[in-house]
Amino acid sequence: MPANRVLPVRKPLCDGSWLSDVYAGTDPAKRDPVRVRVLAYQLKGTAGGGAGGEYRLVTTLLDSRRYPARQLAAPCQERWEIESV
Repeated sequence: MPANRVLPVRKPLCDGSWLSDVYAGTDPAKRDPVRVRVLAYQLKGTAGGGAGGEYRLVTTLLDSRRYPARQLAAPCQERWEIESV
């Protein structure tokens, strides 16, 4: 998700993530939103990534108890380590 995309908090969740709505760029009337969950986090030791290593993960896995934020963000750290090598 581009860093300049506004993802308003529709409902905050217990793990620090939140529910938001995303609209297709081809839907000028914004009629059909897709409910998503947004996780904001920082990756340590990344160079040239997001502003100050800050990232957002957008997913349709909405249940924060079944899919904790740390569990979803962990593979992203591994991915960046592999890509940076």
